[in-house]
Amino acid sequence: MYDIMINVLRQTAYELMKFFKIKNGFILIILFILVNAACALNNNVKSSKYSDEEEALLKFYYEKWGDTYDSANDTMINLYYSMVTSDDYDIETDTVIPENIREQIIDEKEVKDMMAVYYSSYNIAKNNEHTNVIVDSRGWNYLFIEYKNINMLLCIMTLIISSIIFSADKGKGIEDIVKCTRNGKRKLLPAKIIAVIIMIILLEMIRTAALFPVINTYGISYFSDIPIQNVNYMQETAVNIGTRQAVEFLILCEIAGLIYVSLITGIIIISNYGKAEGFICGIIAAYVPFFLLNKNNGYTKAALPSAFLAPYNFLSEINMYRLQYILTAVIIIGIMFIMEAVYTHEKSCS
Repeated sequence: MYDIMINVLRQTAYELMKFFKIKNGFILIILFILVNAACALNNNVKSSKYSDEEEALLKFYYEKWGDTYDSANDTMINLYYSMVTSDDYDIETDTVIPENIREQIIDEKEVKDMMAVYYSSYNIAKNNEHTNVIVDSRGWNYLFIEYKNINMLLCIMTLIISSIIFSADKGKGIEDIVKCTRNGKRKLLPAKIIAVIIMIILLEMIRTAALFPVINTYGISYFSDIPIQNVNYMQETAVNIGTRQAVEFLILCEIAGLIYVSLITGIIIISNYGKAEGFICGIIAAYVPFFLLNKNNGYTKAALPSAFLAPYNFLSEINMYRLQYILTAVIIIGIMFIMEAVYTHEKSCS
């Protein structure tokens, strides 16, 4: 058993070498990095960010009344909010805002907008039993929304790489020769699957790194963990997890979904079909259920592994979807066994 494992790992390294060196797969990875870097530099979240003066005012509000809910501040905060949002509000009579910040504010609307953002955070900390933290969570909100839809670039790149790895030996007679060798049949397919999973993890790491500027746009660090209930639309989540754990959950879900569609591509290719057919079937497995069921959270409720390609909706009720988690693992493992049966069911060597 130990020797077989070592042989599989060696074959995995060879499969990766074939992809990068013989198939010039490094070009695809470089392209993927460049596109993600470009997206990170020109992230459209920046257009949703307020001006520096408004951000300075918002930061002042968070610092003035503390980063945790204190009922002693209720009267002052509510009175100030009522004053700011009233029609006759005049910034010149506002004694709460320091003079150096007040001089930079253009009009009253900026004050109203910033106080509305702060007041939303304040109400979450006041009314939610799972958190008492008052914090600016806009960066986390935009980060989570990135997982609301299938990432087309990530999905397509995964299917392209999977089709290359699973079809690398086809059409040249090499695959038939390898299958005739000792342990060849049982070593080659696991090596290809492991190689594909390694590449999926690499792509996911690149995609995740490109998302960090979404948080940093708002001056929030990935290491500043806050309760998930502080994030917009996550107030009903009845699980005590932080934003970092939530991101890790989203990443693992997306990896599971990518493994599923890559295996669909693989099983088509090893069934003596071409790369194009495998790629198309992978796209169908990913997108057809999404377009058919992605209404009223139906995509999430359906026990489909492809739902993990858009795992945002799982966050609101993480514990409610245990059946989907188990069935996804069972389906992925089942596809692997089917692939093994198809791959090893060949004529005897002549």
